[in-house]
Amino acid sequence: METFEVLRIEDHDSGPPTAEAGNYRSGAWGPDRVVAPLEIVQPDGPGFTVDGHLVRWQNWSFRVGFTHREGMVLHDVRYLDGDRERTVLRRAAVNEMYVPYLDPDPTAYRKNFFDWGEYGAGPLTASLALGCDCLGEIRYLDAAVLGGHGEPRTVRNAVCLHEEDASILWKHVNTRTGHAEVRRSRKMVVSSFATVANYDYGFYWSFHQDGTIDLEIKLTGIMSVTGLGPDGAARHGRRVGADVQASNHQHYFGLRLDTAVDGPRNRLSEIHAEVEPDPELDPYGNACRMVRTPITSEAAGARSADPSRAVHWLVESTERTNRFGDPTGYRLVLPNTTRLFARPGSVVERKAPFVSRALWASAYAPDERFIAGEYPNQGPLGEDGVHVWQRADRPLDDAELVLWPVVGVHHDPRPEEWPVMAVHRIGMRMEPDGFFDRNPSLDLPAPAPARSDDGCCH
Repeated sequence: METFEVLRIEDHDSGPPTAEAGNYRSGAWGPDRVVAPLEIVQPDGPGFTVDGHLVRWQNWSFRVGFTHREGMVLHDVRYLDGDRERTVLRRAAVNEMYVPYLDPDPTAYRKNFFDWGEYGAGPLTASLALGCDCLGEIRYLDAAVLGGHGEPRTVRNAVCLHEEDASILWKHVNTRTGHAEVRRSRKMVVSSFATVANYDYGFYWSFHQDGTIDLEIKLTGIMSVTGLGPDGAARHGRRVGADVQASNHQHYFGLRLDTAVDGPRNRLSEIHAEVEPDPELDPYGNACRMVRTPITSEAAGARSADPSRAVHWLVESTERTNRFGDPTGYRLVLPNTTRLFARPGSVVERKAPFVSRALWASAYAPDERFIAGEYPNQGPLGEDGVHVWQRADRPLDDAELVLWPVVGVHHDPRPEEWPVMAVHRIGMRMEPDGFFDRNPSLDLPAPAPARSDDGCCH
């Protein structure tokens, strides 16, 4: 690229181009269906306030930031509990994205992208439009990025802030008295979208009234496809159109969570379920216990998910306890993980060692910023990143913790995802676990029934 020389030209015979159109615009496949209007109305305005980049909603407060490499970043996440403002996270972001293609096709095998480390989520962030990307009472935040030659550029409406109805929060019908209590849930959503060539990724951080925080990642856009080849076989992918195949591939999102659960210093444990091993304590054979494994140093900080054992992780305060005398804490749950289906020692595997685990934990260091290292596409394979930092084996007990969850999905393509994908959802969740003394949403008012003769709400 620097000398403007053509080194070689590759011409791979993948058969004739498909004769079938891949148009996905309105009317391309017949008349549009009839859809009844659906309106979201808040006559008194939104239930949140925005002061610069400080957002307050219900008992939550946080600041919305933006960086060239990570895109949207959340800072200083706090919860107002009575007259106490309690910290939960110092920082939260989608730190890296790795997309390995698992197809030896000559046009596909080199596709192993670090989309954030190579291009940056900031410049890839799309401008959002009211009525298209976001509905209701919306507030937008702009963002600034640098172009390839260092010139500044403003991304208009880069971040969307709005509330969403989230169905039932809690409900119970007392069958003895016939009395029913129900509370509806709403959530505060902070979202952005990044377009990475053919794919589009939505990142939706949601704050809930019961103290839960979750991240939903929405994958949509157009799959990367190739021709079927002379034999018409889709050996390492799936036929999705006439003479068109989509390769098997994966998406890994390396998150960064700087925890601050009731203070800047925390500790980490892994929790799993197992059958009670002592028969004297289990006379009926149905006893289950939850086993805690403290993660006390970085040598033990690379963890794997295992739904067969109900594995999750607990971040606890080293300063505060709840009314039961237990440390206050937050539970981390990763429902979406996958393993890398590539041969050990392959370039695909050596480029991104971080995808080998569902969670990494490290002690905070200001120069350890990105899960795959500072320069994942230029540096020597596997010589920087969280797996290297952990060799220092720093203590993780009573430390400034940085958690690096890895949310992953194995994409086995479907014909229904062509010529454009309906949204596929994956994510992670943080739930209060001993952070509160009881259900923190008991103070929510009962909803008003839609008709005066309905008495089901309270």
